[in-house]
Amino acid sequence: MSVFARPISSVDKPPSRLMFILEGMRVAPEFAMMVAAMPLLARAPSGDGHPVLVLPGLMGSDGSTVALRTYLARQGFTPHGWGFGRNRRHPPGPAVHPP
Repeated sequence: MSVFARPISSVDKPPSRLMFILEGMRVAPEFAMMVAAMPLLARAPSGDGHPVLVLPGLMGSDGSTVALRTYLARQGFTPHGWGFGRNRRHPPGPAVHPP
C-alpha cells in the first residue's frame, strides 16, 4: 500500500508540540541567513520577464514562497504562486509526466 492510498486523517496529522516550537525557533536564524546572502543573490543573472511558477513544499502554501517570489520579481522574472492553497498531499490518481 502506498503512502497516497492511506486515509487523509493518517497523512494530515498536525505536528507534535515539540516540532511546532522548534519550527518557530528556526525563523530568526533562517531570516538572518537570507539577509546575509542578499549581496551574493543580487549578483545572480537577471531575468527577461519569463513567467516562473513557484510551488510550495509539502504542507506549505503561497505564503511560504513570498520571499522567493519577491526575489525572482526583483531579478526580472514574473513569478506566480500556485494558487491551490496548502499543499497537503499528492492528488489521487497516477502521476502525469511530460513526454
